Amino acid sequence: MKDLLKATGLATVVFTLVMTVFAVIEPLRNRGLSGIQAIQIFSYSMPVMFSFTLPVAVLFATTIVYGRFAQDNELMACRASGISTIALLSPAVWLGLVVTLITLALTLYVAPELLGESKAVVDRDLERIVFHGLRSQRQVDIGGGRIFHADQVDPENKGLGGVIGLDAKNPSNPLIMAASKAHMEFARSDDGAYVAFNPENPVVFRQFSGVVAREDQEGIQRTRLDEVFDDEPRSYDLTKLLRVLEDPRQVGPIRTAVDGIQRQLLLLEFNAEARKSIADAGKYALSRNDSPASGPDRIEIQAKGSEVAGKDVVLFNLKPSTAPGAPQPEENPIVVRFYRGNDLLLEMHAASASLASSWDDAGRPKVWVNVRQAQVSFSSEAREIGGRHDTYLTGPFVLPETVAKAAPVVNLDDLLNKPEQYQPIAKDIAGLRTTLTRLTLKTRAEMHMRLAYSTSCLFMVMMGAALGMLLRGGQALSAFAIGAVPATIVILILFMGKQIMRNPNVHNGVLYGTVAMWSGVGLLALATLYVYVVSVRR
Repeated sequence: MKDLLKATGLATVVFTLVMTVFAVIEPLRNRGLSGIQAIQIFSYSMPVMFSFTLPVAVLFATTIVYGRFAQDNELMACRASGISTIALLSPAVWLGLVVTLITLALTLYVAPELLGESKAVVDRDLERIVFHGLRSQRQVDIGGGRIFHADQVDPENKGLGGVIGLDAKNPSNPLIMAASKAHMEFARSDDGAYVAFNPENPVVFRQFSGVVAREDQEGIQRTRLDEVFDDEPRSYDLTKLLRVLEDPRQVGPIRTAVDGIQRQLLLLEFNAEARKSIADAGKYALSRNDSPASGPDRIEIQAKGSEVAGKDVVLFNLKPSTAPGAPQPEENPIVVRFYRGNDLLLEMHAASASLASSWDDAGRPKVWVNVRQAQVSFSSEAREIGGRHDTYLTGPFVLPETVAKAAPVVNLDDLLNKPEQYQPIAKDIAGLRTTLTRLTLKTRAEMHMRLAYSTSCLFMVMMGAALGMLLRGGQALSAFAIGAVPATIVILILFMGKQIMRNPNVHNGVLYGTVAMWSGVGLLALATLYVYVVSVRR
């Protein structure tokens, strides 16, 4: 037992250090973490890696110790003295049992907790990671096919110069943004970290579609960062894994998806209210609570009709008609009036306009008004002279309180069991179902993987000790080769079962994956039993 503990300690230290440095620290250093953050990640990651390296180290130690025991003829001396081989193997059995319990505790509770701490360390330094990529390589890949390039980088003022952004989510027609200067802002919400590139007078266009509108700019200016440690079941402890299976609404990805659908319903309610007001009264008013002292705090739009185009409400008056004497749109323009209190600041007469609603970086619903082919006239008290604008974008304005009160409050059960009530967002509900299915499958696979791997540790250690004694694996290389065979076979079977269980496209994947995982453990247990009952006794 003393030799086993010494060999196990040495092997564990070496394996853990090597795996931690190459699997965690080096990739994070390349992404721009400081030395202090790297040390913090190292301290949190070592126990996580320990849960993987400890069984391998014990397997190696038992194989080499019992191999040397047999190689030095101590086994023969013990048998001549009447000591049974099974009694000699009892230290390996007890050590395997202890390792199994330690691995269970590490994989079910300790490692997930430390992964969460590592994630928090990295999340606090996302700004450094992004600027490190921009300074060292003049570009940063923030995931999802989105890349930003900058010629000049000023981390202190969060400024960029010579900015080009590429959004290749649609690779056949990528979205491109170019600006001489930009300012970066970082924000964090429940669904992850975001970076906002606020360019000065940007040019935004698609490769084959020319200049595009404001709503297409948002996807490339404000985007979610790919995180080093994702919110995945591998970072959940046993309590949270069980909670996911019982009530997935408490987990970040599902809660984020439900909140996104709630937001969609709120914007749809706004579209409905705006169209109803236009149809009933011929006008619609919006206010803002953050306008400068000299600017407008509300606007009023007059129109005779509206329709929904995509996510926007398009306003119009009289459509063109070929009938003799029929009024044309130019004779009946849309009127947009800007007010400061009760004072009229300016008035626009436009051929068309649209209301675009979305969410700002702080998670608040806002509305923008886009006016096209507008003739501007100021009030008599103003010094400005009116002019013509091909496109005039103003906002953001606050959604009326009546919209927030009228929007339905949804829950997960309603979305999944009564989808017919939410036909306008059927696509979002389908995405929620997919997210829920994948999360449930990943959770089940993670639970079975941890339990099966921990249970297999006992039999791997027992098998390593027996094979080391039978094959006289007293040398380090031979011991590693002998012990690697059963361990590799079992780990491959476990990972195969985990991938089957995680794959939603496999029919009865949970059943097949579970059978695959535990059959690997069962086969190892049977092989161990055979070796101990038959081969070792001989």
